[in-house]
Amino acid sequence: MRGYLSAIIAAISIGVLAVFFTSQRPDGLEQVSGRIGFASKAVEQSAVMAGYTTPAIQTGKISSSIAVTAGIVLLFALFFLLGELLKFRNNNHENK
Repeated sequence: MRGYLSAIIAAISIGVLAVFFTSQRPDGLEQVSGRIGFASKAVEQSAVMAGYTTPAIQTGKISSSIAVTAGIVLLFALFFLLGELLKFRNNNHENK
């Protein structure tokens, strides 16, 4: 479990640090879609943390840091539970 905790802390540290190096300017796809004219046809999708922001704090690096941290923790939890489920299933198969 200590290895998992180290991995989570490392991933969160990298994710939060990366937030402070992101640009507010549009990326290449957004620039091209604006130039060609299909940006206006985009359909806005709703998500829990759309645009890597939290619902309580809409803008800023802190909001993005919280969203990145939550995403990393949720993904680690999901993959940990999936691994445990597969181990449980494998152990039951071997006992039959």
